[in-house]
Amino acid sequence: MNTNELIDRSLFYSLRKQWNKALDFAEQALTKDPESFLAHKRLSLCLWYLDKKEEAIASMHKSLEFYPDFASAHYNLACFYAKQEEKEKMLHHLNQAIALEEYTDYRQMAKDDRDFRGYRKDDDFLAIVEANNEKEDLIIATLSGEDYEAISNLLLKIEREIPVSIIEWEDYYGDDETTLPYLLESKWDKISEEALFHVFKIVSQNLDAEDFTGLVPLCQAIKNRIPANYNNFIIEAWKKKYSYMDAKHLSRLDRSFLTLIAELPVEIIADVIVWALNSHGKDALEDYQELCAIALQDLPENHEAHDALINIIDTLMHDNQYQDENISDKKQRLVLSMAPPPLKYPEGIEDFRDKLQFRFKQDHPYHIINGAAGLARHYDFIHLVKPRLPEIANLANLNILSPELRLEAISEVLAKIGNKEEIALLSPCLQDKSYQLLKTVGQLFYEHEIVAEEASEAVDYLIASTQIEDIDAYELHDIIVALRWFKDERITDILLNFLDYERELVAREALKGLGTQKAEKAIPKIINQFKSGYPQCVSAAAQALNDIGGIAHLELEKRSNFDIVIARAQKSPRWATRALPYFSIKGMDTDLIALLKTNKENEAYVHITKAIAQKGTQTIFPDLLAIGLDTFTSRNIGGRNFVLMFNTIIRNTSDNLDEEVMNQCKEALVNTDTEDITAFINILERDGDYARLKYPNEKEQTIIDAFVKQYAETLENSDLINVLFTAKYYS
Repeated sequence: MNTNELIDRSLFYSLRKQWNKALDFAEQALTKDPESFLAHKRLSLCLWYLDKKEEAIASMHKSLEFYPDFASAHYNLACFYAKQEEKEKMLHHLNQAIALEEYTDYRQMAKDDRDFRGYRKDDDFLAIVEANNEKEDLIIATLSGEDYEAISNLLLKIEREIPVSIIEWEDYYGDDETTLPYLLESKWDKISEEALFHVFKIVSQNLDAEDFTGLVPLCQAIKNRIPANYNNFIIEAWKKKYSYMDAKHLSRLDRSFLTLIAELPVEIIADVIVWALNSHGKDALEDYQELCAIALQDLPENHEAHDALINIIDTLMHDNQYQDENISDKKQRLVLSMAPPPLKYPEGIEDFRDKLQFRFKQDHPYHIINGAAGLARHYDFIHLVKPRLPEIANLANLNILSPELRLEAISEVLAKIGNKEEIALLSPCLQDKSYQLLKTVGQLFYEHEIVAEEASEAVDYLIASTQIEDIDAYELHDIIVALRWFKDERITDILLNFLDYERELVAREALKGLGTQKAEKAIPKIINQFKSGYPQCVSAAAQALNDIGGIAHLELEKRSNFDIVIARAQKSPRWATRALPYFSIKGMDTDLIALLKTNKENEAYVHITKAIAQKGTQTIFPDLLAIGLDTFTSRNIGGRNFVLMFNTIIRNTSDNLDEEVMNQCKEALVNTDTEDITAFINILERDGDYARLKYPNEKEQTIIDAFVKQYAETLENSDLINVLFTAKYYS
């Protein structure tokens, strides 16, 4: 890899808070190019989050040594010095960042950045971040006025004199008074034609404006100016844009563009579809679903593009599977298999629950399934869906519907509210060739102990699929996941053959499958995965032993196996820590606390804390509290996980706190700096998931509201002991 690729890889791991890996790639980049200012910046950030503060500051200064005008480095130094409480240095570098960077709003960033929390009432800091940006103020003042010649002239300067990136192009909620869409919403018709076309050119071609939310009123103004040529204008602009666009990567602006095309005469829509599908093939089908649905519904049968449109859509969707079918039957099948045009709701239907009920009453399978899935999430509306579950099961069995729609019917409706008899109606799905469908239905039948004749056909197909030469690893993964849920004496041997597969995602699922199959003969090979398996297989092996149960579960009570997993967790924390909650070892909570203290892998925290919550005892509370008061560590663990650990241990041990343990915790708080306690409370407060239920009914919402109030009050009073030990926890 070259220097830039190594820097990108370092950034990739930094965004995932995998700082050791990010550091390694930053160091490799500097080995290739010791004068790379970007590599020094990446190295600095890694060192900072690995708690090597002085080295981090030195490295960021090194970045400025090679590029003195690097605004981002100045801003990061301002953050560092803010955390180090070196005010003068912080102010200097913050000023430098703002002065050097023309496009990034470091003033606003500093206002919101938690690194500057200690300075939010500091007059010197406020003087910097609240200073007006004269250039932006001038733009806003001009666009806010009624001098349409001045507005037109200013718009013509964008991209030529005014950078595109300095303009605020997006206003998703229609209330941001500093954005171009908001300021010009009612003014487009009064702006010069030249300025209209110039803005259109920018937003349709410049990536810095791809979040523009005012395309519809802008184009309406253009339509008013050139009504006779508007249709051709839009189509030519779209073809020019889409010719260079990577299919399946449309921005929000492009979606708005397609919405405008959908309002054109259906004959033009059909022409655009045929052009796009011929140009981009199957990749364009997803982008053009809505337009295809409109054309299939409204294009007259005698139109010259009618048959060509149907044939090209059908060929791309189903290859030549239905080539002998007549046009009329093809059309009827396609209308059912594709998502229909957007539903138009009657006047007065605005609440999303009313919209779901209206959708559920329509005839098209897409609306029925989509409406049912939405209603099934709400306890108060399940009774509306239950009587139609047999109908929804029959729709899920229709192989002309898209696999995604059928999976929605199965996973979001029948799996959630269906009973054994209703789920059994899905047996025809076991004759399908979609691995995802076979996996989903197979799992449901396994969980509900449903026996179906079609299961043997599914197993034969899946086993044969494992023998396909040069099969893609991800496809093989899906096959193994599906096989897991079927009962057949051949499956265990097949899964054993894949334990040493070259891709760990396949070996991982084979292990899980052996657990589901209760394969006792596989126990020795499963245990071996703790020591020599892929990192992902460590947790899968523990899960498999737990699922097999009986003599297999005894292996999860052996200290020797646990010690191996702890060692693996230190080397590969992201995956190996997932195995920890399956073990039952006396005194293991002490090992878990030690691992929690040393862990630096962000994704591993949740698994370590889950294991502590399940296996911990009250005696580790003082250690847990000490970890919480270490702001660096507690920030990564998260507030919700702390509340979970304390509350779950209380429930698993006794309702009464041991007085000695409680006194140790109180002593720790008394001897702790107030700012550290405040920081920890902020971490708890910031984690808003501590009392969230998805789609709660009225009774559940009342309970949640009461808890949130109690939680907020205890935080306000800094009553940390009460929050951690007595606050109720919901998930």
